[in-house]
Formats: sequence, C-alpha cells, structure tokens
Amino acid sequence: MANIFTTAFVINGMLSNSFTSSTKMANSQLTELQQTVKRIDLAQKKLNTEFTNGAMSVEQYERKMGRYQDTLNKTQQQQKLLQEKLDRKNIADTRFGEARRSLFATAATASVVARPFISAAQTAMKFEFAMSKVGAIANATGPELTLLTQTARSLGEQTKFTATQSAEAMSYLGMAGWKTKEIVAGMPGLLNLAAAGNTDLARTADIVSDNLTAFGLSADKAQHMADVYAVTITSTNTNVEMLGETMKYAAPVAHAFGASMEETAALAGIMANSGIKASNAGTALRAGLIRLAGPPKMATKALEQLGLSMEDLTNEQKEAAMALKTLGIETGNAEGPQKMAIIVGQLQERMKGLSKEEQLAMSKAIFGQQAAAGWLAVL
Repeated sequence: MANIFTTAFVINGMLSNSFTSSTKMANSQLTELQQTVKRIDLAQKKLNTEFTNGAMSVEQYERKMGRYQDTLNKTQQQQKLLQEKLDRKNIADTRFGEARRSLFATAATASVVARPFISAAQTAMKFEFAMSKVGAIANATGPELTLLTQTARSLGEQTKFTATQSAEAMSYLGMAGWKTKEIVAGMPGLLNLAAAGNTDLARTADIVSDNLTAFGLSADKAQHMADVYAVTITSTNTNVEMLGETMKYAAPVAHAFGASMEETAALAGIMANSGIKASNAGTALRAGLIRLAGPPKMATKALEQLGLSMEDLTNEQKEAAMALKTLGIETGNAEGPQKMAIIVGQLQERMKGLSKEEQLAMSKAIFGQQAAAGWLAVL
C-alpha cells in the first residue's frame, strides 16, 4: 500500500498544476453559464413587457420565447453536467486527502515521501549514463566495465563523493589514456586530494592526469602525486585549482630541466606563500627554468660535442650564466633527482651576504625581470 501511495504522490505532484488549471477552467465555465442564464432571464422579461404593450403579435412572442427557452434548457443542462464533474473531483480529492493523511502517520510530509522516490530514479539514471561514458572512453570490456562500476559504487559508499561523481572523474582519466586497472588504482588518491582541497572531483582528476603526463610520469604514480599535492595545499597558501594552473605552465619545462615533481610543487607552494599563485607562479617558474637551462650546456666540451658555441645561447641564458658564475655556481655540475634543490641551496648560500638591492639585481639577472619576484621569494 505504501508503494502505491508513494507513486500516487509522485503522480499527483507532477500533475498538480494540470489539476489546478482544469479546476479553475471548470469554475470559470460555470460562472459564464450562470451569466448566460441571467441574460436569458432578462431577455424573457423584456419580451413579456413588449408583448404586454402590444409591440408584437402572439406568433412573434411564442417564436422568440421558444428560442429563449431552448437556450435556457441547454445552458442549465451544461451547468448540471459541469457541476457533477466538479462534485466528483471534490469527492475524489477528499478521499485522496484522507488516504494521504493516513499515510502521513508514518511520513512527515508528502514531499518527504515523493522526493526520494524521484531522486533515486534520477540518480540511478545519471550514474548509468556516466558509467556508459566511462566504458566508451576507456574502451572497457564487459568485465572491466563491471569492475569500474563496482569501484565507483564502493567509493560512493565510503567517501563524501557520490558514485556518479566518481564515474565522472573516471571519464577524465580515461580521456588521459588510462586503462581500467590504472583508473581503479588511481581513484582513491584523487578522492583524498579532492577532499583535502574541497575541490570538484572531476576537475581534480583532470589536473592530476594532465600533470602526470607533463612530468613524464605513468598512471601508477597518481597516488603519489595526489599525496604530494595534498601536502602542498595543506602546508602552503594555495589550493588544488591554483596548483594545477601553476603546473600547466611550469611542469613541462621543469621536467625537461630535470626538476622533480616534488621540487616543482615545493617551489609553487613557497611562491604561493608570497602571494604569487596560479598562472603567475607558473610563468615565473617557467621563465626562470628556461633561463637556467642555458648554463648546464655551457661546458666547453659539451658545446663542442653539440657543435654549438656561446653565440647559440639566448641572451637571457647568457645573462643568467654570467650572474651564476659571479656567485661561483656551475649548474652543469648539478644533476640527478635533487638537481633543483642543489641549485636553490647554492643560490641561497651565495646570496646570504648580499644586500636586498644586490639580491634583487642578482635575481633579475638570473631569472629575468618578470620571474624575479617569485624566485626571490624562494631564495
């Protein structure tokens, strides 16, 4: 019985506007019929007066009065039928109201019963659509799609994100070329990062998948990147969206330069603490790294092997090389996973004895005018 009434409430909610409209229309028609009756009554009284005054013959009177009477009979019949319909609707509404009040003994309001019924159906449809999209993008087979579906549902039950949100995030990973197992393995880290940053889950997936590619990392590093980013956003004055914007500009150059993802995230976070964030931090990092990219190739032997000379380097790289040389730093000697940390450490050590004006001038010479403020914050 409860299911029947639940369905009835849903239907009644959907059609309530139509019921209200039809009732108003019927009442309006009833009013018009009543006005017609009044007009006929006035016409008959006028006809009686004219006949009494001798203004028409008996034949004319009977003919006109007959027409008025026929119209009156038809109008009254329409009134009767319309009133019967309204009465039946009122009775039905009363009975439905009694049944509804009975059901309210176990439900606070009709909306409390109806909304979950509608919402559950809509949610299921959205989830199925989202998973179909994931399957198509990731080229998932039957068993693979089943695994992805089970994972999305499980994450929806265990985290703050819904199964549909998890499915939408999976679609971004699929567009990045991830396979089923990679998507399943990477999702928990992405959810943790999105929760830590209070960021849209699909957007978080898009950022991480893009940044992994930019740093030349495989999908199985997604969990680690998510952890690094989570530490960065909770330890510095930035968030997932801004960090992603920074990496959009900086990550490809940082990777080519030899800076690690961890080092680049740390640099972005430190710049953010000085108010240099998002694309501003990204362009500062990119410009500075490009200028630093010259010195490692300035070793004479390396240039000769490449068939290059000092003239082949850009003016900016030459300027950076000369400034670094003034400080006694040869970036070409810094290689390996800690390359960026070694360079920054040497710069910090060498610039300690300089005045603020000298530090700014040296930063401009090494990193360029546009990037100097961000790098000076790091140093």
